[in-house]
Amino acid sequence: MNKQNNSARDEYKYMIPLGLYRHLREDIMAFVIPDPHMSPTENHYCVSSTYFENSELQSYLTKINGLAKRYK
Repeated sequence: MNKQNNSARDEYKYMIPLGLYRHLREDIMAFVIPDPHMSPTENHYCVSSTYFENSELQSYLTKINGLAKRYK
């Protein structure tokens, strides 16, 4: 079976004050379930991405040039 994924994803990141973070986190926790891969003794885990680069460094160059739509 050949399943094709045609979904697009936009990702935005913002710096916010620590007090606002704490308030938002508390509000959001009422609606989310913690990730089961998270350690029971930690409140976070490391997320890493693997990029498969070509000889022209296309992934790197689109990242540093700020291209809005990139493929990972």
